[in-house]
Amino acid sequence: MKPLVLHPLRLVLVLLLLGGGTAIANDDATPAEIARVRYELSKVEQKLKDADGQQIELSKYDRKAFTQVKELAERYPKGARVAKLVEDAKKLYRAAKGVTKEITPEMLAYRQRGKRLAEAVAKAARDEWDELKLDATTSDTFIEKPFPTKMPPEVDGDEMMGSTVIFENVPYEQALFVQSGVNWIPVGQPSRGFYWVIGSGRPFDAMYEALRRYRSKIQQVIPENWTILGEIVGADVLAPESGKKGQTRTYMGWVVKPTAIYVPGTVLLIEDETADDGARFAGEERLEELISYSVTSVPDNVEPKQLLEIYITALKEKNWKLHLECIDPEQRKHTAQRQTLQYTWEVQQKGLERSHAHAEVAEVGEIRVTRGYVDEELEDFFGDDNAKKPKVPQEKEERVRVSVRLYDENGRQTVRQRHVTLIRRNGGRWYIYGGMTLTF
Repeated sequence: MKPLVLHPLRLVLVLLLLGGGTAIANDDATPAEIARVRYELSKVEQKLKDADGQQIELSKYDRKAFTQVKELAERYPKGARVAKLVEDAKKLYRAAKGVTKEITPEMLAYRQRGKRLAEAVAKAARDEWDELKLDATTSDTFIEKPFPTKMPPEVDGDEMMGSTVIFENVPYEQALFVQSGVNWIPVGQPSRGFYWVIGSGRPFDAMYEALRRYRSKIQQVIPENWTILGEIVGADVLAPESGKKGQTRTYMGWVVKPTAIYVPGTVLLIEDETADDGARFAGEERLEELISYSVTSVPDNVEPKQLLEIYITALKEKNWKLHLECIDPEQRKHTAQRQTLQYTWEVQQKGLERSHAHAEVAEVGEIRVTRGYVDEELEDFFGDDNAKKPKVPQEKEERVRVSVRLYDENGRQTVRQRHVTLIRRNGGRWYIYGGMTLTF
């Protein structure tokens, strides 16, 4: 058999093919090696695109892609293609930590303002609660030991009417149940007996409305357990676990009408017939003296970026009226619309208290005419002379999209960018038209 002899030129071609099309000098990764790693990195790039500035958690496959880049860099320290790959990979790796921003004390000043306001109201609540509790516990009608309960014939039902009770550590939202169209808050247990606190109707609804005002102006997030002061107004047989599958057992208990609700160290809600809504929270009458706003109105010539900055300030400082002034009047004409805005306001306030610390305009898009646009050149060339001047001029409507980033107190972006649509009609003032819910 003749020995296999390769022509020198053919040998070079074979080596080129085996090397992925690179030169014989082994100082850089092959295009095929680079392409394989870039394909894996492209998956990380897509995750970053979807996160839109948020921090992402690198999976084991993501980390493997960056490890491959590191290995290529160690194998080809002088390779130009590898150097470019390392540069691109570093950008992706750092971007995975999320967009960050330096948070200054000025950006968080609203929190200190809110804290001082909450402390003032909490002090008023403590002081008035101490007086209420003292009056109740020294009254002849006060039931010092409400448990175990005593029901007829053990006691005279008529004598129990008007008796005063205080219940502490009542988990209102968790315990609430509905029966026969009435909300009830059960206090007690089968072995000790029950009291049924009325959780609906005018007196309770008035106090809950006072709580809504407190949350709107002071803080949304409050302790879950309440202290309830009330008086016995009757007796009833109810099933506190009727909403649970298979639980229909009923119990007799005294019905209690709440006259005051104290959220310890936070707020006191009081039934008060002299108040406009039939109830108030302690310190409410002095609230206007304590509240001050850094911005109080929206100028007629406001620009899109400035409008969003005012809106963000209104959210931070809990300025409901200024927040409404930023929103398109067409979005707040009807009761249902205002109720929706009230709900989104509360959601945003909770978001600011729990997850976000600062919001900032990231980008202002191009202003687009979405209605009433006329191309004068085309109109002059193609238009009908009789139709060039309509009897009723068409309303001109412009819109622009503004992007907003939200950050936590450490300067880390918390959610994807929010995109807010602004509208201006007939050259008037800019208003927020859509996307007004920034935080949740």
